[in-house]
Amino acid sequence: MVYYLLLLVYLLYVHYLRLATRVQLSLSFLALFVFSSLRFNAGYDYPVYYHFIQSGDVDRFEPLSRVLMGLGDATDPAVFFVLSSALVVLFYYLAFNRYCQAHRLSQIGIFSFLCLPMAFLDSLGVVRQFVAIAIFVYVASQIGRNLLWSLGLMLLAALFHASVIILIPLVLLRKHLARLLDVRLYILLWSLALVLGSSMIRQVSTWTGWYSYYFEYQLSDSGYKIYALMCCVFIYFLLNRKKIAVDANHGYLFNCFFLGILLYSAALPFGIHVSRISWALLAVHPLLFSVVLTGKSDGERSFFIAGCIGVLAILMLLAYRNPERDPLNQYEPFFVYDRAQRDLIMERSIPEDARL
Repeated sequence: MVYYLLLLVYLLYVHYLRLATRVQLSLSFLALFVFSSLRFNAGYDYPVYYHFIQSGDVDRFEPLSRVLMGLGDATDPAVFFVLSSALVVLFYYLAFNRYCQAHRLSQIGIFSFLCLPMAFLDSLGVVRQFVAIAIFVYVASQIGRNLLWSLGLMLLAALFHASVIILIPLVLLRKHLARLLDVRLYILLWSLALVLGSSMIRQVSTWTGWYSYYFEYQLSDSGYKIYALMCCVFIYFLLNRKKIAVDANHGYLFNCFFLGILLYSAALPFGIHVSRISWALLAVHPLLFSVVLTGKSDGERSFFIAGCIGVLAILMLLAYRNPERDPLNQYEPFFVYDRAQRDLIMERSIPEDARL
């Protein structure tokens, strides 16, 4: 866990240097890339991908994911994690850089990117999906760009993880989704998602056959703490909707986040495996925090940073007590082991269901 603390201290140092926004972002995201790309055995999916790369069994994955895995197979499995980290960090950097420059925003949202769920920490474990998510966040930060350009990027994202295909209608309807609704309507839709959403998801899965395995074998009570935190974040954004309402792109990001809350609410009874369908939408929160906190007092901004650090500390405590794999309690740089040692550790770490 000490590695995360060092990374946090570095980001705090860069933030309080009061450098130009682009310089701050460059220095911050460079550190995030180095941290992510050097990781070894961090997260449940890490040994799974390592195993597939070693075995050459990559045909089940999307085309561009297969390309990255093929490069890892031809060189070293660690290359796959370096390249995927580069893509996640690059597209988030582009989103932050463009958004903060265009709207004269602070880069303070980077602390939510590091410390809160549905962001950097999850990208360490959920690899392919988060490459696609990062591309979607970049698209969502630029709804004024040419539609064909946006759709092209979404198709690129789908070549890493096909789940983002379901977000294409949100890109097509971006002008309509840029309008904020009445607060009462947000509350009503949220309530309906909690009451009726789970049965609707099960019906859709039954009709289409999508991810039916999760409903039969993967049901759990996990994800409630993260859901509660994301609900608090949504309420905070809702209370600051006047700042969000000043720009159509802010409104679009807010409505995307709200749709993520609706999906998470509907998927909550099925556990974290199913609620992952909401992650791409919730992953826009770092940009929204930059919107809401720009212009706030130094005290409120410091309170936000302290809150992010507090959440990270709680996540570390929960990870310490978590018997399952968690990137917060297993992070190591890959270069501390040679290739033979890493292969042996991965052989012992691979879950049984990934051997099938």
